[in-house]
Amino acid sequence: MEMKDWAEHLLAAQREGKPVRRYAAEHGLSADAMYLARRKLRARESAVAAKVPARVPVAGKGGENPFAAVRLAAMPAPLRAQLPNGVMLELAIGAGGSATLVAAINVLAKLPCSA
Repeated sequence: MEMKDWAEHLLAAQREGKPVRRYAAEHGLSADAMYLARRKLRARESAVAAKVPARVPVAGKGGENPFAAVRLAAMPAPLRAQLPNGVMLELAIGAGGSATLVAAINVLAKLPCSA
């Protein structure tokens, strides 16, 4: 099966709100193969987002280079966590945000239980 076929199955499972294993079993597919395809598709998406800056033509004068560098930003990864004290944490973390994330988790984990 080609990667586009796996992508269609993965999207269908998501649309139906079914876990990959259940969807695979219902459609006679290998769940392990679906998980592998999902990893490959995610890796491909990450590679596309991290590519060398694109060049877009802009108006230039005389002999100036008609291109300007454009940097594509990676999409932030969503993070949801429930801390031991009951605090629910939901953040979108971009590249370089790990120090802020660690500090936020440490502060929130020390709060008294809100449940």
